[in-house]
Amino acid sequence: MTKSRLFRLLISAVLVAALFLSTADAGEDFSWIPMSKPGTCQGSIAECMADGTGEFEMDSEVNRRILATTKYISYGALQANNVPCSRRGASYYNCRPAKENRRGARGFRSLSVAVAFPLSLALLDIFYFGSSNRYRSLHKPFYFPPLWALHAACLATALLSGLSAWLVWADGGFHRNPTALILYLGQLAISLGWYPVVLGAGAIRVGLVLCGALFGVLVGCTRIFRNMNPIAGDLVKACLVWAVLLSVVNIRLVYQ
Repeated sequence: MTKSRLFRLLISAVLVAALFLSTADAGEDFSWIPMSKPGTCQGSIAECMADGTGEFEMDSEVNRRILATTKYISYGALQANNVPCSRRGASYYNCRPAKENRRGARGFRSLSVAVAFPLSLALLDIFYFGSSNRYRSLHKPFYFPPLWALHAACLATALLSGLSAWLVWADGGFHRNPTALILYLGQLAISLGWYPVVLGAGAIRVGLVLCGALFGVLVGCTRIFRNMNPIAGDLVKACLVWAVLLSVVNIRLVYQ
């Protein structure tokens, strides 16, 4: 009796061991043993992101490495139902297109105005008072400039003075020292006034006074401009050649 009970227990143990081993060889599917947390996605990353029933968790090292490929995550990406900025080169914080930088365009327009203003006045001066029969009929030595060279020097001086004034204006020199603006406008007015006074009205001695005043104003303008912008000072310094040329022509007209 005792032997039969031991024999039955032995057979039962063998059957249970065989059943356990057969289940393990079939794929280690211990579904009846709780192995993971409920609600954790066990599929691929795309399936877990598409599935709305459960929360997508980083359940493996591979998934965590995929998330760590970017250096930062913007605040907009962390918000729900929000698409990050798809504009290339734009920031996540400001997806609107960047405004056009108009500083260069404004600088070009101001430069054009600063140069065109004295040039236009010089052209009008030459057009109305530049045809002088007296100057053409004057007996001139070989080194004396012809009338067209005088006109070209007048235009070159207007160009250089306008460019120098723009450089000083761009550095805020006219606001810091209004005397610079007064000297610039003064030399421009004297330079343009020589044509109607000498070639137009024939007041040669008055023109000689204008030449002296022009030279003095240009010297003062050179010093003030150089303190604000060295390049502007050098440009005005070149305009002194125009004052010397007018003085030579005027003296020749006086003692013809």
